Amino acid sequence: MSACTPTEDENSPLPSQEFQTLENPVVVATDLPAELTADSQPVEPTATSQGARPLPPTWTPTFEPRIAPTDTLAPTLDSIGTWEASSPVPPATVNPGCLTFNLDPVRTVNTIRVGESPILAWTPATGATLYRVYVFDDSGRQQLHEELLEGTTVTVNRDVFPVAGTYVWTVAPLDAFGIQMCTELGDGIVVSR
Repeated sequence: MSACTPTEDENSPLPSQEFQTLENPVVVATDLPAELTADSQPVEPTATSQGARPLPPTWTPTFEPRIAPTDTLAPTLDSIGTWEASSPVPPATVNPGCLTFNLDPVRTVNTIRVGESPILAWTPATGATLYRVYVFDDSGRQQLHEELLEGTTVTVNRDVFPVAGTYVWTVAPLDAFGIQMCTELGDGIVVSR
């Protein structure tokens, strides 16, 4: 601890106490056969002035576990070469508020002509304060529109759909902290000439 105190001089070695070095350490042979000793006499284990006698060279530490090991199953390969879990995967837990969340095909108008605006609708998720809506191109990779709203329906600006084709939209409910509560749901938007 003295090496960590601010009272130490910056030129002093750390730690402030010197290490002791042994110039001629005495090694005590224990449990050696007689033919290995210098005078062919067995050497009795004794304590030396440097400390307690050393452990015999044949000593092996043992460990006894407190808890008996349990058998574990190894993962296996299925018929197509994919690793399968050794134990069943626990069922996913669903946020109870998500049980009411779904797309609403009755209020949705997702088949339109160029120059028209689609109406996208969904049922509310219990506890959601906002909904995040995305619109993507037909590949689902390029985001064309994003909107946050409190209601369960949105009319997307017609400028998002300049050409005929199929677009993708998704909606996800957010809680009061802005965290997504449920898996986002989505569908297609078909734009024709």
